[in-house]
Amino acid sequence: MNIAICLLARTNSQRLPRKALLEIQGKPTIWHLCNRLTQKDAQYPLHVAMPFNDDELYAVVTGYGFTGFRGDNDNPLKRMIELADNYELEHVIRVTHDDLFIDTKIMAKMVRYHLKADNDYTYTALIPEGLGCEVYKTSALKKAYNLHKDVNIEGISNYFRNDDYKVDQYKPDYAYQYPQYRVTMDYPEDFTMISLLCEALPMHTGQINALDIINHIKRNPSLRKINHMPKVSIYITNYNYGKYLELALTSALTQTYEDIEVIVIDDNSTDDSFQVLKKYIFPESKVKVIFNEKNLGLPTSANKAISMARGKYILRIDADDMLLPDAIDKLLDSMDDDIGMVFGGYVECDKDMKMGDQKIPPFDTDENEYHPTGALINKRYWNDVKYNGMLKGFESYEFFKRFKDKFNIGLVKEIVWLKRNHDKSMMNTNLEEREKIKEGIDNDN
Repeated sequence: MNIAICLLARTNSQRLPRKALLEIQGKPTIWHLCNRLTQKDAQYPLHVAMPFNDDELYAVVTGYGFTGFRGDNDNPLKRMIELADNYELEHVIRVTHDDLFIDTKIMAKMVRYHLKADNDYTYTALIPEGLGCEVYKTSALKKAYNLHKDVNIEGISNYFRNDDYKVDQYKPDYAYQYPQYRVTMDYPEDFTMISLLCEALPMHTGQINALDIINHIKRNPSLRKINHMPKVSIYITNYNYGKYLELALTSALTQTYEDIEVIVIDDNSTDDSFQVLKKYIFPESKVKVIFNEKNLGLPTSANKAISMARGKYILRIDADDMLLPDAIDKLLDSMDDDIGMVFGGYVECDKDMKMGDQKIPPFDTDENEYHPTGALINKRYWNDVKYNGMLKGFESYEFFKRFKDKFNIGLVKEIVWLKRNHDKSMMNTNLEEREKIKEGIDNDN
């Protein structure tokens, strides 16, 4: 049975730039992972799959004597298939450069389980994030690619979340089942966590196993605070709405549900927005503020905010709107793994927030009443759709049209947010141009 490890790696990661080349104990992280995966316990050949255009990483990997493979620049699924074809692999063990502490004993047991069950895809979600891998049948990878040639879905496992494949989870012994522990490397806080573990544990990084990490965190529970992932990320995009911005932020920070973070993208505002936002910039603040160096527009800024969000769920507030205090609690109550997005009701208000008409879902799909504000989205599903950065209006309308065709929608038939209408609202500006955009979207659908 021809099987090998495919380590997907690149240097152009956004949330933690150049993480494959960040150093721990004098060596880049990619070296630590490759060293672990070429030890005897790993059992399988290692190939590091990189984009064609990543010359620096290729030079580092091959310079240390590891086997490098160069494939598609943009599509990791296609890159895996290219590697599998090149080495005539029937099965591929997928590892990412985020996971320095892959437990090779668990990997070996997963592979045996995968082969015995004749699965298309085998995963484990019961161990700490960052210690596991995935196993794929090459024929299943090719089937997924042929079905989705026109899209580049983020996260290869996303292609397999349907009934077209034989998918199963490997369940390790109870001693390993601590999925609430996080030792992957996706954000700066994660790198801090991993660096501390390497420093605290007495063995060489290549010898650290899953139980070493689990037992150390159990003895030092405060470590989990370093890279705690909030359940909900609230994001706000702002352009010259300084006069309204503080109310929007206050409504986010005073939610009855507290496990949140708030991300603000200021899109190169020219008003007093900076004076408002600087009050929220301090150590341990729940608000992360990013200032765009030039005006990117709402869709691109929203995509930027969400790409940085750490929460399992994401929720947007426009800078001139407000959430009701129990909005997240109500939306979470209606969310489950089968639902991609939950919409709540809202109230149309004037510029002074004097309340008017109530809008309770289900809404009129064709009248653009499904606003992204007040909608709780499973980030895993958003990764497959995203906003169209080319649109200058009705981007949320176009987003919803695509989203509802792929995923289930949940509804909360109660008011969860307040919508402010004023002269500078997007819905009240560039009306002729916006109408042409809407007609184009409707014709495409």
